[in-house]
Amino acid sequence: EPNWYHGLEYPKEQERGYDFVEDLYVPGYFEVDIKKGESIVFSAGISEVATRQLKKNFQVEVDDRTPRDSFLNCLINSAHQFHNKQGDKHYIFAGYPWFKCRARDLFMSLPGLTLDIDESDEFESVMNTAQLAIRNFIKDVPIDCNITEMEHPDVLLWAVWAIQMYAKATSYEQCRLKYGDLLEEIMDFIRKEKHDNLFLHDNGLIYSNGTGKAITWMNSTVDGHPVTPRTGYIVEFNALWYNALRFVAD
Repeated sequence: EPNWYHGLEYPKEQERGYDFVEDLYVPGYFEVDIKKGESIVFSAGISEVATRQLKKNFQVEVDDRTPRDSFLNCLINSAHQFHNKQGDKHYIFAGYPWFKCRARDLFMSLPGLTLDIDESDEFESVMNTAQLAIRNFIKDVPIDCNITEMEHPDVLLWAVWAIQMYAKATSYEQCRLKYGDLLEEIMDFIRKEKHDNLFLHDNGLIYSNGTGKAITWMNSTVDGHPVTPRTGYIVEFNALWYNALRFVAD
């Protein structure tokens, strides 16, 4: 009983500015008799497959996934859904599946999505991509990967914080070997005020201008103007700056 359902509308997609009308095809339903304790592997696709391989392919997929048999494992599965690999690049989506990879969200969420579930190798994989974006931004050359909003003044500070979390999860020596040079580049970039909206004043605090553009996590805008303009010694920026100074000193 195959059917086409035409013109389905998704109001939330419309609010987000995405395509919100589509047709859905329903192939029908399938029935099969099985005995108690018997397992059936069902495959649906747009081309024929070798049925003898289905059970093996299914088991490979099962073995690669964390079973959803506990609250912790459900959280681990949820964490994995934010990862996005494109060729040799590894990203973290800012919101699954609606958003792209946004720099601030990447560094804020990276420790929790990797280190807190004992996946330091995944942290390193993401950072291999992220540090390319950081260095390209510092050098003022086009960012050769799909990480957006690198220009926000707190992004580099969140990057330092993420690296600090890596040091705590592994060791300070391992962190120094992997990311010591990157940390020096970031701190030197900030101290020399090379960022066009992050200024180190004589009182030791950092200053940013958010009048014309939303520059913090409070980024709601109306007609291109921030709803909550934040200018001055923004509290979380300076907390991150103080944390960065202590971390580098250690």
